[in-house]
Amino acid sequence: MIAWRCAVASVLGLLGSAGAQPAAEPADPEAPLESLPEAELDPRAAGYPRTLVDRPLVLPDGLLEGTVVLGVGYADGGTWTTRIGPSLRYGVGRVELEGGASVLVDDWYSDAFVAVRFAPDPDMTIGLQLGLERIGSDVTTTTPRVLLGRKQLLTETVAIESSFGPGVSRAAGETAFVANGEVRVQIQVAALYAVQARAALNLRYLEAEGTTLRHDYGLGLLASITPTIDVMSSVDLFVEDDDYVGLVVSVAVSLRNRSM
Repeated sequence: MIAWRCAVASVLGLLGSAGAQPAAEPADPEAPLESLPEAELDPRAAGYPRTLVDRPLVLPDGLLEGTVVLGVGYADGGTWTTRIGPSLRYGVGRVELEGGASVLVDDWYSDAFVAVRFAPDPDMTIGLQLGLERIGSDVTTTTPRVLLGRKQLLTETVAIESSFGPGVSRAAGETAFVANGEVRVQIQVAALYAVQARAALNLRYLEAEGTTLRHDYGLGLLASITPTIDVMSSVDLFVEDDDYVGLVVSVAVSLRNRSM
């Protein structure tokens, strides 16, 4: 269940909005970056780029994006699970509103979240998130947290994103301190294709149980199919206290209301 939430984060981290205006002739997806028209690549020229490394952390004003994730997971011990997760993002000025949910098809587990982020500049965000999880029919977990994000473009084809999210989690009358940090390296391998590698550390502290650490790793490929459609696939590996091992393979499609 924990693995699914991180897999969703991995997918959504890749499926940011695309949307430069299309050129008169279709761009060659295998073409080198410098061969594309400026409107295909430069966010200042086109409003929002199709290249992943150039995308700001929040959506532009008035842009709506919907994403659907379908994943299959395998946990140590031979347990297979299938998950479906829709989400929506919407830009309002320098603010982005986001909400999403997910359901394990073959288990009594579901979760949902709402979040708001403010971007003082395109490559920095601060925000708040409220998450809800339901396991079976009895246990519901509520987790409010602070969201901090940063992006740095290292070269024309390489960018690094980092995030940190401290908060508290309350379930069954108990309150735990939680925090997660993640680093994502994005590489634009061709004009409309990008690879993202990520590593994350998640901490949970409950007085009665002590500290639980989970670290997870992911590798994904994003393709900007059109100015309004992205398709992404990813593989994520999860380890918790050196005991729990899970593997999740996901495919996602993102659709936007316009191309800017």
